[in-house]
Amino acid sequence: MGKALLLFAMLLAARPARAQSDQLQPGPWYGWQLILADAAAVSLLFVPVSSGAGPVTRGTGMTAFFMDAPIIHMANSNPRTASVSLPRVPALLVGTFLGSTAGSLLCKETPECHDTATLLGAGLGVTPVLLFDYLTARRPARSIWAAQPPPVRPAPVRLQGWAFAVPLLGGRF
Repeated sequence: MGKALLLFAMLLAARPARAQSDQLQPGPWYGWQLILADAAAVSLLFVPVSSGAGPVTRGTGMTAFFMDAPIIHMANSNPRTASVSLPRVPALLVGTFLGSTAGSLLCKETPECHDTATLLGAGLGVTPVLLFDYLTARRPARSIWAAQPPPVRPAPVRLQGWAFAVPLLGGRF
């Protein structure tokens, strides 16, 4: 009888389960934005262009390749991953150096082998950073310890044509 009363009291005291807030869940995966931006940047490195436009095109491609991931991470409110994404340049330089060293040691007869080893080293050097970018491309969840909700962005100001400039044209302010 005592167990039945205890069970009855527990059932009366139980409250319904509440759903967890959506703000505490991580956001959607935005890695597709990173993949498309990296593909566009790398395509600028290999696109056939004239000899006069080649340095500008390749410089634009390298700049876009180094900066697209941090910019996309920051646009998706993920500053921690943007900071980790910045070592693309050192990773590429270390990979290029190691590939060049391996190419000079292994390929003494053919210079094409040395160039291939350098390019392969650069690709292998930057691959861990790229994989980290693609796999961690989720908007972080709001911390349960956060003091207040994230700020609401105000709507953009819309001006109706020349309505803002008309008083200036009429001499009135």
